[in-house]
Amino acid sequence: MTLSTSPNFSQKFQRQHLRQQIKQRRQSLSFIEQQKASQQLLPKAIQLLTKRNAKTIAIYYAHAGEMPTLPIIHYCWMAGIAVYLPVILPATKQMQFAPFTKTTPMQANCYGILEPMAQAIDLAAEAFDIIFTPLVAFDEHNGRLGMGGGYYDRLLANWQERSIFPVGLAYRWQQIENLPLEKWDEPLAMILTD
Repeated sequence: MTLSTSPNFSQKFQRQHLRQQIKQRRQSLSFIEQQKASQQLLPKAIQLLTKRNAKTIAIYYAHAGEMPTLPIIHYCWMAGIAVYLPVILPATKQMQFAPFTKTTPMQANCYGILEPMAQAIDLAAEAFDIIFTPLVAFDEHNGRLGMGGGYYDRLLANWQERSIFPVGLAYRWQQIENLPLEKWDEPLAMILTD
């Protein structure tokens, strides 16, 4: 098959190219730049947690330059909010969650991302007051381009019809005009940035 015969090549290429560009830019951020951005985002996250009276959240453990989440996690621990991290089940291409505390032992998963060694629980997405998601890029309509595994898209499918509140965490510069989205790319309720 030649490149010109595939009507979806352009969209697929754009998505792959965008992922590669943003991943490279994220990984080039210094530790200080990442921490500054996460400290600028933190008050917005605290305001949202308070407004939604959150008792239980799901949040990712930042990897490869993603917006750091430890400040939000530490706040939740201090505020008595239960924190759960995703655990990837590669055999089934599903994501479950495990509780995360100050003493939870961690291990790297198949993508090199740290996750709890504790037994994952098959909790429904509705069990969380807020689900904080990572993303590669977003648009002004809260469209979300993920890493390509589809884990969050499957978790959040039809979230508007369920009691789920997904929130993306990102650097401001990750906002893209004309984001090349597909039908399975679930938009989020909101995006918080630095």
